Amino acid sequence: MKALLFYFLIFLAGCASKPHPVVHVIHREIPAANLSERDARSVRLGETIKAYPMGRYVDPHNRRIMHEGHTIYRVETTPRWNLYATPPPHPRQGPSIQAPRAGKDSQALNDELLMELNRQKRVTQTVIESGKTLSGKLRELTAKLEQMTDAVKNNAALQKEVDAIKAQITALEGTLPPQQPQPETTW
Repeated sequence: MKALLFYFLIFLAGCASKPHPVVHVIHREIPAANLSERDARSVRLGETIKAYPMGRYVDPHNRRIMHEGHTIYRVETTPRWNLYATPPPHPRQGPSIQAPRAGKDSQALNDELLMELNRQKRVTQTVIESGKTLSGKLRELTAKLEQMTDAVKNNAALQKEVDAIKAQITALEGTLPPQQPQPETTW
């Protein structure tokens, strides 16, 4: 009996609840501007849903079942960003990048942009000239290739003629009577 009481006390001690720490979540609001519905439509377009009325029809999977007429709702377009509308006016928030003011900074920026533009013009002109030179060389190579193709065709035709003439000579030599060696005359 003492053993049972001992186990019962251990069981009760094990079931003793410990206080759980309470966590308080504090939501901090980040300052932001809420857009009106009209302004929101100029930033993001909502989904488009269309309703299609369906009449009675036979189930395509089971010919013994008929469906009664009902309406089907289909999402035609999902929400998406509106990239084509003019942005709504919005209040300035947070730090922004300031454009350079008129003076030394803007003059230096203008000079740097002008130098880069001139460099790009020179590079473009060089590319155009290289293209023209390359095009001329390509025309020359094409003409030479056509000449070489003609020469190869002419060589092939001449080779065929030479082979035909050799065959004729061989045939004619076969028809000639054998020649007797002529005695040498010494005077």
